[in-house]
Amino acid sequence: MDAMNVGVLSFSLLRSMKETKMGLNGVLDFLIDLGITKMELNNWNLVLEGVPTTPATHGMRLLYKPDLMPFRTMIEALVSNKIAPVVLGIDGTLLMWHKDKMHYNYVKSWLDAGHDAGISAARIFVGWSPLPASKRKHLTRTAAYVTPFVKLAEDRGMDLLFENYLGLSNDAEFVKALIEDVGSAHFGFILDFANFKPRSLVYERMMQLKDEIRMVHAKTLDFDENGEEMNVDYGKISSNLKSIGFDGTCMMEYIGKGNDIEGTKKTLELLKRHF
Repeated sequence: MDAMNVGVLSFSLLRSMKETKMGLNGVLDFLIDLGITKMELNNWNLVLEGVPTTPATHGMRLLYKPDLMPFRTMIEALVSNKIAPVVLGIDGTLLMWHKDKMHYNYVKSWLDAGHDAGISAARIFVGWSPLPASKRKHLTRTAAYVTPFVKLAEDRGMDLLFENYLGLSNDAEFVKALIEDVGSAHFGFILDFANFKPRSLVYERMMQLKDEIRMVHAKTLDFDENGEEMNVDYGKISSNLKSIGFDGTCMMEYIGKGNDIEGTKKTLELLKRHF
């Protein structure tokens, strides 16, 4: 896989960013040495001078706007090191199954900040609701919730993406129908290799959603003695992606319990071996 088409999620290196020994600059130096030039930022896990900024509660998090967090500092650090921030993950959207002005303004503020920083896409979560509903009702509700945010992204020349995470975002039929109902070229799907339940569904789902995949999250948790991921078969995933002609960005996401620097190295080695 071309190193220029591989990036990393900031969340997966958060532990090292928080360490005073390494910090943000040390992590960026590490990525430069690996040849990584793209990053997906997570707005609830920005870091400034070794201090994590994740707010304590969900309600507090919705009050966290870009001007209250070290967002610009992060952007400046990335750009000065020639690492492009290409996706902005907007957390706090999983529960947004209903229309709410506070939620709308929260997402809008981050889309505005992403646009001003030259970021081309934002990521949200969909597919889960606290209320029981039929798949059709859930689809209608979700499309109504997503559409205003897609319009905001379109107006800013950005894409709005979602990944398989919880609930019906794991259902291929739901994902395809949601994208069709929203009906925008700026709305698409991120395939996460290890988020399906069970994880073995990934091989089938990626073929069912071959026309919807815009980007992939190469998630890793555990490696065996040969450096292979123990939860999903990267050889099979690679074969499937090649068969559907995928050529989008692959974001590394190590979330294991080990050292995140070593985990990211192993993830990149895994991608080079199979892609």
